[in-house]
Amino acid sequence: PVPFTLQTLAVSVIGLTYGTRLAAITMLAYLACGAAGVPVFAEASAGMAKLFGPTSGYLFAFVLAAAGLGFATENNWTQNWKGRAVALVLANLLILGMGAAVLSYFVPKGEALALGVL
Repeated sequence: PVPFTLQTLAVSVIGLTYGTRLAAITMLAYLACGAAGVPVFAEASAGMAKLFGPTSGYLFAFVLAAAGLGFATENNWTQNWKGRAVALVLANLLILGMGAAVLSYFVPKGEALALGVL
């Protein structure tokens, strides 16, 4: 139920370049557009069902991950490649973790990691 996309790459770039506040606002605007029916989600989908369905954990984690990366950048934690790598890994773990946690309510027990992460 979870398509392969490059959305996490876009979230990471937004977070690293926009700063905490603007990154969070940008991702909230993305969710609002999708909720309003603009086909911005994976596979050109949209609507409230997507916002509260099996992949909603990933979508809401985008806001937190982008804001977290923005915060890391504003506080100069990403000035070298090691700090940037740690921040990116943590942001993606947040996205995958929240996504799999919500997905686990929609798929048979124990399959969320296989279907939504691996």
